[in-house]
Amino acid sequence: MYEQFTGDPPKYQNILNRPPARDRPLRDRVPVQARFVWEHDGEEWKGGHAVRYDEDEPAIYVEVIDKRFQFVGAWLRPEDVDWENKPK
Repeated sequence: MYEQFTGDPPKYQNILNRPPARDRPLRDRVPVQARFVWEHDGEEWKGGHAVRYDEDEPAIYVEVIDKRFQFVGAWLRPEDVDWENKPK
């Protein structure tokens, strides 16, 4: 999940499929696969951990470290996150 950063500074990209950020409490870490749509590199599924959930406006905060993104995670819509025993 975590990458070592070496060499030239990373060229950050926006994640195009993320909803607005929100303030929600931490929850137990759940291993997930999440779909990220990068500004320049396009769609990619990556492993990470879901650590926050917003039930009012459904969104899941997924921790994932990637040198293209300057934060430790992003809010994603539930349809962009998959985990074991996910309700259909």
